[in-house]
Amino acid sequence: MDLVATVFLFLVPYATELNPLTTLFYDTIGLPGVLLAGTIYAVLVVLIGYVLSKPVDGVFLIGVAAVYGVCATNNVVLLLFREPIVEQLVL
Repeated sequence: MDLVATVFLFLVPYATELNPLTTLFYDTIGLPGVLLAGTIYAVLVVLIGYVLSKPVDGVFLIGVAAVYGVCATNNVVLLLFREPIVEQLVL
């Protein structure tokens, strides 16, 4: 879902992707760069999940996944309603 939303962020004029690595890859090789960045993020999450084994590490991983989930949700909401989720919650 996030990967599709991120691709669309580059295709609509009113939205901006804030992730500098994804933006760099897009500027360098276009939409395949967005797919590459998404794949790299997914691989990193899986690898970190295998490396971290203690309960405290699990809490850290859940925290990182939660932050990523909020960012991904923000991308989808931005595409649907043309406003970031933070603006909708505050206003």
